[in-house]
Amino acid sequence: MSDRLADLEDVTKASTKQFYESHNMSTDAYFEGNEYLEFFADKISEIGEVDVRGLPVIKGSKTFYIERRKDWQKPKLQMQDGKETVTILDFEDNELALDFWYPSPSGAYVLYGTSTGGNEQSTIRIIDTSSVYVLDDSIEFAGFTDQGNICWLDEKQFIYPRMNGFDKTGPEDKWLLGSKLYLHKLGDDPRDDKLVFGKDLPDTVMLNPTLSHSRQHLYVTVCEDELTHSVYQVRLDTLEARPLVIADKSACYIKTAPGVVYILTNLQTENYRLLACEERNFEYDLDAWDEILPEEDDVLQDFWFLGPKHLMAQYSHKVSSRLRVYDRYGNQEATVSLPKHSIVYGVSARHDSTAAYFSAAGFTHPTTIYSYSVEKDALGVVWQRARAEGDDQIVHEQLWAVSEDGTKVPYFWVHKKDVTEDSLTILYGYGGFNISLEPSYLGAVRPWVLAGGSYILMNLRGGSEFGENWHRSGSLKNKQNTFNDCFAIAEDVIRRNISSAEKIGVMGGSNGGLLVAAVTVQRPELFRAGVSLVPL
Repeated sequence: MSDRLADLEDVTKASTKQFYESHNMSTDAYFEGNEYLEFFADKISEIGEVDVRGLPVIKGSKTFYIERRKDWQKPKLQMQDGKETVTILDFEDNELALDFWYPSPSGAYVLYGTSTGGNEQSTIRIIDTSSVYVLDDSIEFAGFTDQGNICWLDEKQFIYPRMNGFDKTGPEDKWLLGSKLYLHKLGDDPRDDKLVFGKDLPDTVMLNPTLSHSRQHLYVTVCEDELTHSVYQVRLDTLEARPLVIADKSACYIKTAPGVVYILTNLQTENYRLLACEERNFEYDLDAWDEILPEEDDVLQDFWFLGPKHLMAQYSHKVSSRLRVYDRYGNQEATVSLPKHSIVYGVSARHDSTAAYFSAAGFTHPTTIYSYSVEKDALGVVWQRARAEGDDQIVHEQLWAVSEDGTKVPYFWVHKKDVTEDSLTILYGYGGFNISLEPSYLGAVRPWVLAGGSYILMNLRGGSEFGENWHRSGSLKNKQNTFNDCFAIAEDVIRRNISSAEKIGVMGGSNGGLLVAAVTVQRPELFRAGVSLVPL
């Protein structure tokens, strides 16, 4: 059997081609003239025909945001200066995709990365926003955004991650690895860029730099994996790098404010906490830092600065977002009201403003960009995605199943109001890599629900829904717990008469594809169908 499977890796073999052709023929025959397929395809196409917009980012007098209108194929980067709105990046008529963008401190320039065909080989370019002219600077194989931030030092120079492919070092299949941090000055040849950090680090780590507010230091998080981080302070005048002392394996995420460095970490905690240290009295031992936000039952996910005196923190409470406002000493001052079962997808805030923007959405709550004022504790709507058909007919509730070892595992049941039992049901799961499956505005699954089907979003162990212990208990030697959680939810769905085994399909992609393959092999009697998308 293993030899036969290995043969399928060679796409040039006649036997491989015959295997795929026979399966494609079977699939085509099943779908040919299928009225349901045509119905759902049309409905899904309609849902995608809608305007979308990203959070505004303010630099100087200019506001930047991503926008894709329903008749555009690709998003465009817009710039607003006063009452005038200008499109400064538009790749509608070519093969380039916009990977990332970073405005300079005053907004005079925007650094951006593009790639082709999803190859993750980003090339950095810079555009002058006043003339909408692209400079000659071009840096190939820049680290993609998941390999670290890009830090503007001033209007003329920035620090960025660069991969092996730039120098064509090592084998070609390693060119997207080996990120090191370099300093580039506008107008210089990138081959002359100065190495700032990472010379002797292995190719397998990723680097995430954060600039101090004084611009005298760089704080670099070296990521060995999603939860093993070391942190270095780099003096930018001498490039001397000194590591912080971190007692145990942990994750660290750094942001800086005037005179203060903050670290969000799970060091000696499960649900994360926020620590701070003054730069003038910097402590290299993380145990000596002040605790600003201690660990809670809810998972602390992120934080932002609102002007010079406040923090906004995002928590996950039973797989829904909570936004709270604190002073810089950790005293809570407000809770921002959010719709039921909704998730905050991003916050745009600044050190010099007590106002912020954030985006949120839920199963029946379309993506909405809000403004929030700390001084007035007031919420306003800036923009909202157009509502799709049927929100008033859809209900959602959170239910809990009990897994084999007694662990309570939550899931969301989304269905039409008049569908209360024994419905055709899709179970969707992931359960891995410290990633949470969270509520979002119903897209492709909406026609299914409106046609009378149920949709189950499973929050399995291995994800980040309830902190580090939840992640670890579904990883590596504990991976069977993820599968057992899925079985428990399927059984609970049947017990509640939401559906029955002959009407349940289970679906997942990537790590979720692995989940589907495992659960349908281990417990085939629980599922009528399984869809394993791009499994690991």
